[in-house]
Amino acid sequence: MTAALAVLAILVAIVLIAWARVEVHGTADLEALVEEHSTMSNAGEAGEAGAAENEAASSRWATGFSH
Repeated sequence: MTAALAVLAILVAIVLIAWARVEVHGTADLEALVEEHSTMSNAGEAGEAGAAENEAASSRWATGFSH
């Protein structure tokens, strides 16, 4: 029972942290990331899209949680 409550508390904390991130920073950077990803995947540039995706992902984590 205690373990189930601990897991639930962790999940609630994750949701609250994500919600706070959206409230503080907004969603413009995430929308731009999705738009950039869809543009590159539609263009069929697999090599460049993979590198750009890795760069965007590292940037997203750095800017999303370091502020």
